[in-house]
Amino acid sequence: MDMRKPGAELSDGMALDALNMNVGEIRTLPGKKSFLVILVKSRPEVDLAGAKETLAKIRKEMIRAKRGRAYSQFVLALKKQAEDKGEIQIFVDLGKSL
Repeated sequence: MDMRKPGAELSDGMALDALNMNVGEIRTLPGKKSFLVILVKSRPEVDLAGAKETLAKIRKEMIRAKRGRAYSQFVLALKKQAEDKGEIQIFVDLGKSL
C-alpha cells in the first residue's frame, strides 16, 4: 500500500538512493514539496530464473523495436532516393482529413 502524501513523489535520484540503502537503514530525502523518510524493512530474495526470463523478453522486444526502426529508415531512404531520381512522385491531398 502506498502511504505517501500527495506532492511527495520520488525522483529518479531518490529512487536510486533508496535502492542502494541497506536493510534497517533510515534516510531522509528531500522531495519536490516535502521530505520523505525511507526505512528499508527487508529485501526479498531475487528470483534469478524469473529475472532471466524477463530479461530475455525485454531483449526480444528491444530487438523487434530496433528492427522496426531500421526498416522504417530503410524505406524512407528508398523513397527519398526514388523521389530524387524522379522515379516516383508522391501526391498528398492536404484537404483530406486523416
